[in-house]
Amino acid sequence: FFGMSELPLVHPHAERHNHRAIAFLALLGAAASFGVLTTTWTSQNLYLTNVHANPTTARVAIGMPQGFTKPLPMGTYADALELEASAEHTYDVSQRVSVSMNSQTPSGRALSPVWIMGALASAVAGLMLFFRRQRVAPSAALNPLHLTGAPSADIAMAMTLGVSQKYVPKKIYYDQEARAQLMRGVNTVADAVGVTLGPRGRNVVISLENEPFVINDGVSIARQIELAEPGENAGAQLIKEVAGRTNDQAGDGTTTSSVMARGMIRRGLKSVSAGRNPMTLKRGIEKARDFLIQQLNEKAIKVRSLQDITDIASISAGNDMAIGKLIAEAVDQVGADGVLTLEDSPSTETWVDIKEGMEVDRGYISNEFINNTDKNVVEYEKPAVLVTNEKLTQVSQLIPLLEQLLQASQSRGEPIPLVIIAPDVGSEALALLLVNKQQGVLPCVAIRAPGFGDWMDPCLQDVAIASDAQFVNLTLGMSVAEATLDDLGYCRKIIVENDKFTMITDGENKEDIADRIEQLKQELEDSSESVFKTLRLSERIAKLVGGVAVINLGANTEVELEDKKLRAEDAKNAVLAAISDGIVPGGGAALLHLQELMPEYIASLDDEDEIVGAQIVADSLAEPLLQICRNAGIEGEVIANQLRGLPFEMGYNAMTLQIEDLIHAGVLDPARVTKNVVLNACSICTIMLTSQALVLGLPEDGPIATPM
Repeated sequence: FFGMSELPLVHPHAERHNHRAIAFLALLGAAASFGVLTTTWTSQNLYLTNVHANPTTARVAIGMPQGFTKPLPMGTYADALELEASAEHTYDVSQRVSVSMNSQTPSGRALSPVWIMGALASAVAGLMLFFRRQRVAPSAALNPLHLTGAPSADIAMAMTLGVSQKYVPKKIYYDQEARAQLMRGVNTVADAVGVTLGPRGRNVVISLENEPFVINDGVSIARQIELAEPGENAGAQLIKEVAGRTNDQAGDGTTTSSVMARGMIRRGLKSVSAGRNPMTLKRGIEKARDFLIQQLNEKAIKVRSLQDITDIASISAGNDMAIGKLIAEAVDQVGADGVLTLEDSPSTETWVDIKEGMEVDRGYISNEFINNTDKNVVEYEKPAVLVTNEKLTQVSQLIPLLEQLLQASQSRGEPIPLVIIAPDVGSEALALLLVNKQQGVLPCVAIRAPGFGDWMDPCLQDVAIASDAQFVNLTLGMSVAEATLDDLGYCRKIIVENDKFTMITDGENKEDIADRIEQLKQELEDSSESVFKTLRLSERIAKLVGGVAVINLGANTEVELEDKKLRAEDAKNAVLAAISDGIVPGGGAALLHLQELMPEYIASLDDEDEIVGAQIVADSLAEPLLQICRNAGIEGEVIANQLRGLPFEMGYNAMTLQIEDLIHAGVLDPARVTKNVVLNACSICTIMLTSQALVLGLPEDGPIATPM
């Protein structure tokens, strides 16, 4: 009756009949448990009251007699529960009795054996569900809510009647009082990350699980900061958002954006306190932001040489020339269209390894697939790859292939991760994958298919060839339900992010890839009249040709390795941004020189508050340079005054303590990073200025202290 599959993964239809039987038993128990519950109430001196006669029915309300103070056994219930009873029966309200739903018997005692049997049936059903879950845990994959059994009748009744929720009192602050708390949190985070800025910046030691880590990366430091005072912590979270956005969009510049945002917020709050309209200030800030982005686009310089890449990588890695040269070597070998990835070295040595592979602009369908929470990515070694243009909406489409893969995993002695690349994965199929992944039965990830429209199938064919997989093409009559292990491809490693995935292969199918590239090049020659088709074909060729540079990072200690990985990640992101959007002078010089253009632009504005808003942005452009000088032990205002009026490429080199041509000296910043610094600093500043109230939950140990 309760037959089990030998495999951990079970078919949904095999479960359905068993669950019906269990549900039937649980239903009997649910109905009967109500009677047991009312019996419990009568044992606590509950009486029948308020009997109202009716030609067809009598309503009986169960209540507590006056003066009765013992609490109900199930917690908080409604004041009364109305039950149906036959009209022909009468009750003595002075006697203890038991009643059941739609009772046709004048005495509840006559039904007590039935209630007891029903309660036993409910208990048996619950035990069967419990032991069934222990034996076949992954079958919960068929239940997206992760329920392990039906709730008891008592719990169901509590849910129906309503159980009171925990009340959390709130404290509300307004205007200056609210902004002052937020500002203290902003200052705390900006002070902590600001000390790392520039070539003479310091490190920050962070204790994680009683183990110290030395970090020089702004966003990694900010992520670890949680403040005890709720209002200040809210401000800290806002400035952390600045760093996080900049890191997500540009991969570097997180400390610079935090420092600049703090300067803008401080000046903006002073203006609001002086009576300026926050909404008009916001418009002025946004207009100044757009002007600065336009100027950066015009002044950005294209990357000219491998030395430029080395300089950019070194600066972003905290002036670590070794990492800079390593990144430049990797880019030189795979080209601008190649992919850079970082891995831990098995030794203390650091080197670059070139592999076959490709990067595709599609990420995981659900973040529940993430297995590396530090990087928010999915990483698997030696996974199987399924490539199809079939939409996966039913569990039945996946079960046959998954069972084959589980058998292969058992034969190998270790799980084989599965990567599914498909146009869409419906909720039922997605639930199956997620729960089996979460319970460790089948490591997996689902990725939305690249391309769109008529270009989806060709892009999927490219991925299938790169992974040596059979393209399961629904158009040709193939289906995932009929697929076998022979249709799966394999790769050395896959890294799946929110918006892209990188597949590293062993290069065993180089000939197939070369043939595919030649085919695409021939199509490219024949499509010269279509600009769109030419662009798409060029992109596909670049993805197949590029390859993957694996940078293996080694170190003598775990602390040193973590620091090197963070530096290398920043360097890699900065190089990719520079290749894409160009470069500008580093060291805060580009923003300082843009400050000189602001007076003329501000003069073109008419509204007085908008002028003040734009001036807030202009005055804050010097903040990164001032922080770099402060970390170097130099008076920043003196340096800033010396730089004003000099050419755009001139700036202060905090390493040599000289004012020089930063482009020639190799002190460079990616233009994309600088643009995102401006964008995100302005965004958070306007949020702060337009915030009028702060709502905080009171801690359990007492009220929040009023800020001084």
